[in-house]
Amino acid sequence: MKAFLCSSPLQIDSDDNDIIVDYEEADSDRKCVVLSDDECKVNSNGNFPSTSLKKNSVNSLVCESKTKKKADIICIDDDDLLKLSDDDDLAEYTGDKHNIPLVRLAQETLDAEKSERERRKRLEESKSVFNGIELNTDDSGCSTFECTDEHGNPTLKSVMLDRDSESQTPIPVRVHPFLVKVLKKHQAEGIQFLYNCTIESLSRLDEPGGGAILGHCMGLGKTLQIIAFLHTILTHEKISKKINKVLVVVPKNVVLNWMNEFEKWLYGETDSINYLELDSWKTHEERLKTIKRWINYERPAVLIIGYELFRILTFTDEDKANMNRNKRKNIPLKRKLLTSNEEKLANLRPQFCEYLQNAPHLIVCDEGHKLKSPSTGLFHTINRIKTKRRICMTGTPLQNNLEEYYCMVNFVKPNLLGSLDEFKSRFSNIIKCGRAKDASAYDVRRMRRRCHVLFDRLKCVLDWRDYSVLRNSLPPKQEYVINIRLTKVQIDLYKKYLDFRNLIEERRCASGEVGIRLLYDHLILYRVWTHPYLLVEKMKLEQK
Repeated sequence: MKAFLCSSPLQIDSDDNDIIVDYEEADSDRKCVVLSDDECKVNSNGNFPSTSLKKNSVNSLVCESKTKKKADIICIDDDDLLKLSDDDDLAEYTGDKHNIPLVRLAQETLDAEKSERERRKRLEESKSVFNGIELNTDDSGCSTFECTDEHGNPTLKSVMLDRDSESQTPIPVRVHPFLVKVLKKHQAEGIQFLYNCTIESLSRLDEPGGGAILGHCMGLGKTLQIIAFLHTILTHEKISKKINKVLVVVPKNVVLNWMNEFEKWLYGETDSINYLELDSWKTHEERLKTIKRWINYERPAVLIIGYELFRILTFTDEDKANMNRNKRKNIPLKRKLLTSNEEKLANLRPQFCEYLQNAPHLIVCDEGHKLKSPSTGLFHTINRIKTKRRICMTGTPLQNNLEEYYCMVNFVKPNLLGSLDEFKSRFSNIIKCGRAKDASAYDVRRMRRRCHVLFDRLKCVLDWRDYSVLRNSLPPKQEYVINIRLTKVQIDLYKKYLDFRNLIEERRCASGEVGIRLLYDHLILYRVWTHPYLLVEKMKLEQK
């Protein structure tokens, strides 16, 4: 593919054979920019372009202005294109002059993008011949009353994640029937998504694997999906030989809730996997014994730990130095006297780091948006975890801060979005510019193109679902408004207060004061219409 660029807006058609360009008002001179395969799939505003250019018909393109002046020319060969960014909107600009340089990405970024494209291609090929989610239907393929839930939606019959067709002795990866009974269709799809991202197939089990973001809204059953996924892979004969130690990092206030969820959904299956939590232990020696017990279990085991405790146990002087280097350069660390407890922790920390950062074969981070800033100690310590099979759970995957979004994506898929500077240049700065109040029409179009490219690039990394998936499973919402007539005592009190307020307002107006105290009136009157005795209680409190 040949590439060209120009500083005027581009209209890019999705046709595989043509790259179509529509120029708006042009300056006399034009700069060149690299056009990517991703951008070729985007048409920013739906207008039909006017000029068609064959991809392989020329080795270079000359952009000429309407005034017939000769424009700047850049010739890009196919080999050079592989070394350049695959984006066309990569430069910051000020004023009306657009400075659009050629941006070269780091080799790690190019390798990560290539690997992700190959993985997506394999998944598409696999999905075209195999769908492991089977619904209950009759012989004609229609859902019957016996095969549906109370709302008429078809229930799950089985969930197979991998057929293991390439093995001489196939052992399919299936979700256990007792879990299938309680799963909904979107949850089964979420489990399949997690498997595709972290393991992909049994034939690729020896590879490092990858990560995923489970971005389902609150109430859609993310915890159940994780438990069902972990139970499925940890009880599988082949997978459990490679993945048998799982670390679940969660906010401190939900550690015990996670233990309760494991007990609830795996009731009667406690012989299959072990699960334990660390935050209940108060001394570092007890915590170390618990971690060693988790490591030495012969059966697969899950360890649940709070974010803050994980940071405390694994935050080293090296992490502190890296943080200071990022914030304030060349400032030496200040040594302070350690308490006896801190000294014990310092002596045990190498073992904590060894077990918590090197031992897990898979890590799950609940509320993954907590990994939002590279300047925090938690971010430094958790990124040193050796395994690449990483799962983030979040109900709010994308909010207003794109840099925070980048940190979470980079944790589960390192280098896929490049370095932070590359991400800002390719996505963040352009999107921020298009969202500004004074953004031009060109800025908005360019922002939409970059949002589309970013969404497309992460569609196999982030599984986002909102409440619409439960729309057919929930009963219709019923709202009732009941009007209650005030009693005679309440009516009299209400009228007397209004008369009193009118008198006060007349005096205030006479003295030149203005303003209406609606909030104060509400605080008094709500006691009247709730129960007059509340006025008596208020008087007693004021007297005290």
